[in-house]
Amino acid sequence: MKNIIILILLISFIIYKNNTKAIVIGSGLAGLSTAITILENGGNVVLVEKQSSLGGNSSKASSGINAAHSENQKSNNIKDSL
Repeated sequence: MKNIIILILLISFIIYKNNTKAIVIGSGLAGLSTAITILENGGNVVLVEKQSSLGGNSSKASSGINAAHSENQKSNNIKDSL
C-alpha cells in the first residue's frame, strides 16, 4: 500500500509540474498510440507502465501487428483502401 501511495504522489507531482491534461495507463500499442496522438496535438501526457519495459502485450505478439498500407504491403504490390 505504501508503494501505491508513493506512486500516486509522484504522478500527481509530475502532472502538476507539467500542466498535464491526460494520463495514459499502459504502454501497449493502444497506450503508445494514444500518448503520441495527444503529443502531436499539443497536449501534455503522463504515460504510466507497470513493467520495466514498454510495449505491453503488443511486444509479445508473435504473429505480427495488423496494419493498413504497411511497408510490407507496398513492397509486395498489395493495394489497400487508404
